[in-house]
Amino acid sequence: MKKILITFLFIILFVPVKQMFSQTTLDTAVNFHVKTIEGDPLWLFDILDNDNKIVVIDFFSTGCSYCQTYAPDFQASYEDFGENSSNVYYMGINWGADNEEVRIFDSTYNLTYPSISGVQGGGNGVFTDYNILSYPTVIVIVPEDHIIKNKEITPPLRDSINKAVIAAGGIMVGIEEENKGEELTIYPNPVGDIAFVKMNFSPKTNIKVSVFDLYGRSVVSTRTISKGNTHFSVNMQHLNNGIYFIRITYNHRVVTRQIIKTS
Repeated sequence: MKKILITFLFIILFVPVKQMFSQTTLDTAVNFHVKTIEGDPLWLFDILDNDNKIVVIDFFSTGCSYCQTYAPDFQASYEDFGENSSNVYYMGINWGADNEEVRIFDSTYNLTYPSISGVQGGGNGVFTDYNILSYPTVIVIVPEDHIIKNKEITPPLRDSINKAVIAAGGIMVGIEEENKGEELTIYPNPVGDIAFVKMNFSPKTNIKVSVFDLYGRSVVSTRTISKGNTHFSVNMQHLNNGIYFIRITYNHRVVTRQIIKTS
C-alpha cells in the first residue's frame, strides 16, 4: 500500500512538469492536407518529397502563455533559415481557434510564417494524428523516410531550434550579413548577482530585456532606450542558481543567450 501511494504521488508531482514541453509520440510523420489562414493548401509529403525540404512545425494554441512567450523565437528561426526559401519549411499548426483568431495572434507577435488554424485550416485533426499532448511542441521532420528527427525542442528558443534544424541538415541564409555590427556580449557567465549586456544599437531603439527560466517563466523584465552602443546591467540577485535565458527584443527582432546563475 505504501509503495502504491509513493508511486501515485510521484506521478502527480512530476509528470505535469514534463508535459510543459510535451512531444509527439510518433517516430515517423503521417501525411496531412491543411489550409493556411490565407487559404493556401499545404500537403506535408509534397513539401518533404517534391520540394525535398526539412519541415519544422510549431504546434500551438492562441491562448497558451508559453506559446505566446516562444512565438518570437520560432519567427526568428524561420527568418534565420530564409523564410521558407532555403531547404527548410516552417509552419505553425493551431489547436482550437479559427482563422481570424490565429490572424490576430500572428499580428500581435509579428509572425509571418504560414499558420494553420485548428477549426478552419485542419489543425485540430493534425494535433490528433500526431498525438500532441501539450503545447507548444516544436518538431523537425526530415525528407528521408519521413523521420521525425527531433520530437521535442525544449525550451523552443531560437538558438535551440536553430541547432536542431542544423543537425537535421538545414541551411541558414544570410545570418552573417543580418547580424553584422550587432554582436551581443553578456558577461560574466556564469554570473553572480549582476549580468552585463553590451550590444550595438541604433540611437533611440526601444529594447526589452527578459530573463526566462527553463520552464519558460519570465523572471526578469526590463525596458530601456538605447543611445547607441548600449551597455546595461540585469539584476539577477533574487534568482536561484541554475540555467536561464536572456532575451533581447528590439525592432521586431529577438536575440537569446543562455546564462548560468551561481552564488
